[in-house]
Amino acid sequence: MATIEFLKQALYHTAHINEEQFALAEKLFFKEDIKKGHITSLETGYGKDLNFIVKGLFRSYYIEPKTGNEINLFFFQEGEFMISLLVFNTEKHCNYYVEALEDAVVFRMSGDDLRGLYKISHKWERFGRIIAEAYYRGSNSRAESFIFNTPEERYLQLIKIFPTIFQRTSLLNISSYMGVKSQSLSRIRKRISKMKK
Repeated sequence: MATIEFLKQALYHTAHINEEQFALAEKLFFKEDIKKGHITSLETGYGKDLNFIVKGLFRSYYIEPKTGNEINLFFFQEGEFMISLLVFNTEKHCNYYVEALEDAVVFRMSGDDLRGLYKISHKWERFGRIIAEAYYRGSNSRAESFIFNTPEERYLQLIKIFPTIFQRTSLLNISSYMGVKSQSLSRIRKRISKMKK
């Protein structure tokens, strides 16, 4: 499928953005090829723009000040929109970073252009609301998973959402995302593997 068609389908599926509405925005999107290992601050890079991932896997993370450890917050994969509403809506200082874990392709639109679309199109304004709701649902679900779910349950949720995650990034990245040590992650995988047999 052509990359632009993938974007069109995602917009239609998300907020019923049709051909006419897409025509308002098509020239505002630009395609960007991103190399594996590229890191940018959410404050100055991806956070203030709307990004649609055509290909590739990303992680967002922060660096724990006392230890210098990188703590993974989210993974983003193809077919998803990536944005930080904290930066986009409030332009507040943000200490998060985004790294491409694979060679990637994204379509980007500047935050200013997206806000401009809100003013001329109710469909695009609705798209913004849907993205904001999805962002808050995802953040809330992620926070609650650490309160209500066991590490095993978090593991099962992860592989349901990202079934190929273990082929695409390191155990260190995955264990950081799950909030466990690498050794604990290995034990969890072994226990679940035995249960499935």
